[in-house]
Amino acid sequence: MPLSEVLLEDRPSKWRVEDESLWLEMLSARNRMSHTCDSSTTLSIYPHLTEFLQTLQQLHLNLKTHCG
Repeated sequence: MPLSEVLLEDRPSKWRVEDESLWLEMLSARNRMSHTCDSSTTLSIYPHLTEFLQTLQQLHLNLKTHCG
């Protein structure tokens, strides 16, 4: 099944994010990094990158499992 169909289906238990607040934090961090060029912003986000990576890897695994 194509990814677009999986995402549109009402099957959140198979691909939904586990921690919505973390996803919102990642989005905010991405926006701050994209629109700010100062070291203090970078240094405030850097400690969270490992947690962000683990969350993205889990989503990737879930999507890969359910999309084939």
